[in-house]
Amino acid sequence: MKTTPRERTLLLLTTLVVVGIGTYLFGDWLYGSLQGARRKTQMQQRELEGMRATIAHMPEWQQQYDQLRQALGKSADQFEQTSDVLKKIEEISAQSGIIISARKPLPPMERDLYRELPVECSFEAGLDSLVRFLIALRASANRFSIQQIRIAPRLDKPAILRCEVQIRALAGKPENRPS
Repeated sequence: MKTTPRERTLLLLTTLVVVGIGTYLFGDWLYGSLQGARRKTQMQQRELEGMRATIAHMPEWQQQYDQLRQALGKSADQFEQTSDVLKKIEEISAQSGIIISARKPLPPMERDLYRELPVECSFEAGLDSLVRFLIALRASANRFSIQQIRIAPRLDKPAILRCEVQIRALAGKPENRPS
């Protein structure tokens, strides 16, 4: 069968259009894939730079960690047990003008490098005494942390506040474990 020049031209144009559309669609898909890969690579490069910066700070952080670890064992009053914590809290409360009505030692919590010695205390105080007590706890050379605090006014005397506080003290562990 013979094809006329017009049919050949139409066949050539149809082929060119089909190939052109196919190339465009494939090129668009390929371009989108490359853009996605470029964005992913840039994101991973930023993440890698952040990791390198973190690794660069590691000696400095290790030095600070070692200093803190040594300081944990050299506090002004080293706590051995919960009764030591209770004595120190009693001293601070007496200086602040607070009389603790109830104290309840909680079981110690062993951590990797230290122990937490929690204590629950209940007392009634005026606002100024309560603030002095909390500031004295925070300013103490010991590592006290107030985990929970509940404050409510007394019904018969609203100026007096009923307080329940859970205080945790940090105590160093003996250096018997390799680092």
